[in-house]
Amino acid sequence: LIHEAWINKYLNREPAPTTVWKFMKSEQLTLMLHALTIISATPLNCAESCLAIDSSGFRTSSYSDWFGEKHRYVKYNEWLKLHIIAGVSTHVIANAVVTTKNVGDNVEFMPLLDGVLKYFKVRKVVADKGYQARNNYSYCAKHDIQLFVPFKCNSTGKAKGSMAWSQAYSYAMSNPDEFAKEYHIRSNVETIFHQMKATQGETIRSKLAVTQTNELYLKVIVHNIRMLIQVFAESKCLPEFKPLLE
Repeated sequence: LIHEAWINKYLNREPAPTTVWKFMKSEQLTLMLHALTIISATPLNCAESCLAIDSSGFRTSSYSDWFGEKHRYVKYNEWLKLHIIAGVSTHVIANAVVTTKNVGDNVEFMPLLDGVLKYFKVRKVVADKGYQARNNYSYCAKHDIQLFVPFKCNSTGKAKGSMAWSQAYSYAMSNPDEFAKEYHIRSNVETIFHQMKATQGETIRSKLAVTQTNELYLKVIVHNIRMLIQVFAESKCLPEFKPLLE
C-alpha cells in the first residue's frame, strides 16, 4: 500500500517499512488517530441526529500467558475492545475508544458521547442494557437528548436523583411498542461492526499493545473513509472536514 501511494504520487518519497513501524509504536500517534477518527466523521454531522453506542471485540495475534501454556492450559487469543458511537443512517463512526477486553461498556458511555457533542446535533441515543444507568439518563437529559436503553426485569421507576430515569421508565412501560421501535434502531451499530470485520478482518496483526491500539484506530478511520466515499459519490460533491475544537 505504501509503494502504491508513492507510485500514485500521494507521497514525495517511499518510506522504509521500519519507518512506518516506528510511528506505529508511538503513543503520540494514538492521540492523533483518535482525533482523526472524529475528524473523519464530521462531513456527515448534518446527516445524523440519532446515534447508537456499542462495543465489540477484535482478536489480536497475542496469546494468553506463558504460565498457562507451561501447565497445558488451552491458549486463548487476547482481545481488544472497540467502543463506538455511530450514526444509524450513514454508519459513520463519530467517536471511538480502544480498551482492553475487561473494561465495562458503561464506563465509556459519557466519554464517547461527550466527544461528539461539539460536532453533531444529537437528539437520540440508543444502547443495550450494558449502558443502563441513571447517570447516563441524567447526562443525556442535561444535553436535551433522548436515551433509549431497555430496562431490566428488576428495574423500577424510582428516580434516586434522576428524574430523566423515572420519566424514561414511565414512557417505556406505558408505550412498549413505541419504545421497542426506537430501540430497534440500535441494530445498525451491529451492522457497522460486521462491515468492519468483513472488509478488514477482525484480527489485529500487531504485537505490541500500543501498535495494536493504533492499528484498531486505523481500521475505524478506513471504515469512515469508505462510508464517506459511498455517501459523497451519490451526492457528487466533496466532503468538508471540520477541525477539532478546543
